[in-house]
This record gives sequence, structure tokens and C-alpha cells, in this order.
Amino acid sequence: MNDNKLLELLVELDANAFSLGRCWEDGEALIHLAYFVRVTDMKSGRRWVHEKTFKMTHDCHGPSACGEQGEDYRCPAKQEFWSDKACENAALALASKVDAAHKAGKWAGPINNSHWTEIDAAYGSEAYQAQGVEAREAYLERREAGR
Repeated sequence: MNDNKLLELLVELDANAFSLGRCWEDGEALIHLAYFVRVTDMKSGRRWVHEKTFKMTHDCHGPSACGEQGEDYRCPAKQEFWSDKACENAALALASKVDAAHKAGKWAGPINNSHWTEIDAAYGSEAYQAQGVEAREAYLERREAGR
């Protein structure tokens, strides 16, 4: 039986902050967002993330090997992103593609799919409770306290 056919999926865009390094001009830290697509099984709470992460590869204010830069600039030849907005738009395009394929019945889901990695289940869900996350954390806290 294909477990993917039982899934009621929610496809979402998510982001994590990351450091791109330091500004070439003033040395200030360059903190940007790395966007990715997350899928949640609404019945069980299991979650997966797509292998592709969209994040800036260069300082938007530095010299450009690709020419003009702008708020939504992306170098198509090198697949390099020069702005957070370009990263967000690329991730939104992937999320829309995944959601449309699932709703059309052309994509069954992330289980046993090499492009997806399962992550911690949604907080409070059936899958989260089955993982025993809270029990494990309580045990570690007691161990640190020497009890």
C-alpha cells in the first residue's frame, strides 16, 4: 500500500536566518533568510522539508559578475541569488508547484521520495507525542540537574 495516498498535505514556505559573512564595505554581519518548502501531513503531524534551499549566494551590495542587480535580481546562468526577495520568489514558485501537483493528484507526497527529508513532527500532534520529545527533554533536564 502506498502511504502517500493517505496524506492530507499542507504545503508551506518557511525560512531560517543565516550569515552570509561580513559586508565588504563596513564589516557589518550580513544576516539573510534561507527559504525552503515544508510539507505537513495534517492528520498525523509528520513534516518534511524539500532538499532545495533558496538563499543569497552573494552580497547584494558588492561587485556583480552577472551585471545589473535589483530587488528581485537572480543570475539565471549561474543559479545565484542576489536578493532575499529573489530567494523568496523562487521558493514560493516551488511551493506552488508542489501544492498544485498534489491537489491535481500528480504528486502523492514526500514519503519514500528522495527529494524530501522528514523533520520533527508538528508540536502537539499525534506524531509529536509518539516521538516522545517532551519525555526525552525532561529526562535530559533531570540528568543535567543531577537527579
